[in-house]
Amino acid sequence: MYDELALLKTTLNGQLFLLMLIEELYLNDIHTFYANTDGITIEIDNEQVTKFNKICLEWEKNTLMQLEYTDYKKCYIRDVNNYVILKEDGVKLKGSYEYTGYIEKYGEFDVTGSFNAPIIAYAVVQRLIHNISLEETIMNHTDIYDFCIANKTGSQFKNCLFEINGTSFKEEYIQQSIRYYISKSNNKLFKVKAKSETELESLLKKGKTNVNSYILSDKIFPYKIIHTYSDGKNIYVIEHGSLFVDIFKEWLHYDDVCVGRNITLFNKFIMKDMIDYNIDYNYYIEEAYKLIKNFKV
Repeated sequence: MYDELALLKTTLNGQLFLLMLIEELYLNDIHTFYANTDGITIEIDNEQVTKFNKICLEWEKNTLMQLEYTDYKKCYIRDVNNYVILKEDGVKLKGSYEYTGYIEKYGEFDVTGSFNAPIIAYAVVQRLIHNISLEETIMNHTDIYDFCIANKTGSQFKNCLFEINGTSFKEEYIQQSIRYYISKSNNKLFKVKAKSETELESLLKKGKTNVNSYILSDKIFPYKIIHTYSDGKNIYVIEHGSLFVDIFKEWLHYDDVCVGRNITLFNKFIMKDMIDYNIDYNYYIEEAYKLIKNFKV
């Protein structure tokens, strides 16, 4: 049977007991640098071990609870939900640094599920644990699936693939569940959402006709025509990120899914040599560096 009071008593008492332990350790110059609801992580010098063990035994006596211990060899913690920890018996990963499930089971994943370029996390772990450079891991990797990103667009959006060549392009609406990787192709992926005329006018108001700009949220951005329909109506690109707005055709709002990057659809597996996939390796390397920028490595 579900007992909310028992749950609260157990959870709150456990957290308060841990705070007692953290406080006692702090008073003895042993500092906790990571804590969650059921455990703490500390760093101690060899000469503090005896004192630490004594404090823990006293805590167990007072709380009638028993502590468990795990030794860490390396510890990289971004926050409570994202970390890389090297233990005596293996590596513990969480959050943005997890990759094992994807790498080992890449042949089983569903295109409609969440799948976000596991090569990035894999390269970071190789750098932190084995001191292998991000560039070496990413550029020598031979499984195209690990570069893929999969998502399912909500029902209020449509996916639109633009093949852009200079100032001309062709657009193709594609399925909502897709898989793709970042590449050096001419294709850009947009989420498209219909807006009423009133909604769009509140977002985007036309400026003076003799000035090549539009007013967006009271800020002026340059624009250029990228396509003209047979009826003379135009599509403009606003030079603000990569926001495309079809002003006249259907009052559509285009959001660039991978801002500043191009993509290759990969819903269907095609066997190629890795060089022929035309992967944008710089994207994956840059994203990997973001995951280690706050670590001393």
